[in-house]
This record gives sequence, structure tokens and C-alpha cells, in this order.
Amino acid sequence: MGSESLTYLLIGVLSFGFLIPKILEYLQVAQPLSKVPASLAEYLSEEKLTEAKAYQRANFNFKLVTSSFTFLLTLLCVTQGWFGSIDTWIAALGYSPLVNSLLFFGLIFVVSDVLSLPFDYYSTFVIEEKFGFNKTSVRTFFFGQIEGICTFPACRWRPTSCISLVDSFHGAPFLVAVLAGCSGIYGARECRIYRLDPSFIQ
Repeated sequence: MGSESLTYLLIGVLSFGFLIPKILEYLQVAQPLSKVPASLAEYLSEEKLTEAKAYQRANFNFKLVTSSFTFLLTLLCVTQGWFGSIDTWIAALGYSPLVNSLLFFGLIFVVSDVLSLPFDYYSTFVIEEKFGFNKTSVRTFFFGQIEGICTFPACRWRPTSCISLVDSFHGAPFLVAVLAGCSGIYGARECRIYRLDPSFIQ
């Protein structure tokens, strides 16, 4: 399989993984607000149910923006060859293929965390604050973000090592096939959940 075919396949996998969950989430958010069952009327008021629905919609709209940003940035990295440039730069350091893969994915994870920081801040201190769910201070928030980045080697090296080993032994086509299979399983699971109970999130 040529590099161009791999690129198109990867774009297809990324698009599938982005679109299917968003369509299902939209269908859930678009569900009309149901009345409180008589058996729950003592514990749940119409006002609380309306507020929960508003919170759900606010989260959906915000996550649509953040996931679209991530999706478009990933597409740019794939189509413009940025991932290849990073891989070439790391390979020039002279480490083994496994270490190079770990450095590559580690760098991607750290950059992703840093880029998501403004979105996480807005979600915590604007959306969560608006609905009265935020119990986090600014100091605690930033310390948590720094801790997450610093503990990357301890928390993420095992899954990253597995991905790196797959890539080392089987090459890019097998890795893309694994990603496609995972996306297919995830999409099928989401479809099954929605089919069984399309209003479960309310």
C-alpha cells in the first residue's frame, strides 16, 4: 500500500471517528425534554430537569468546537506531512526505533495537552461555573494540568509502548488497520447504545 493510499485511509478513519459520535450526540441532545415520571417527582423537579438539559446542550456545543479544532488540526498534520517531519527530526537523534516511537507519541500527547489547556479552562470556569458544578480553584486547576503532563511517563508509557511495538513489527498498514478496527468497534458500540435507549442521557 502506497503512502498516498495510507494517507487517504487514515483520513477516512479519522473522519469516521469524528463524525459518528457527533451525530449520535446530536441526536441525543435534540431529543425533546420528557416529563418527570410520577415515581421520581418527589426527587426530581421540572426545573432541575430543564437545567440538566441546558447543561447537556452547553456541553455539546462546546465539545463540538473543541473536537472540530482537534480534528482539523490532526487532518492538517496528516495532509501537510507535519507528523513525518517530527518523525524525521526524532529519528535524527540516533535512538532505537522503539525509543523514537515513544518520543514521537510522547511529544504528540504533551502538545495535545498544552493545546487543550484553554478549552479545559473555559469548560471548568465558565460552563461548570455557570451551572454551579465547579468546585475547583484556578491554582488547583493549573497544578492538576502540570501534574498530568509531568506524570506522562508513568501513566502513558505502557499503551504507547504497545502502539510502538505494533508499528515496529508490522509497519504502518497494520497500525492503520488496527486504528480502523478500533474506530469501527467504537462506532458500533455507540450505535447499539443509541438503538437500545436513545434517551438514556436525559
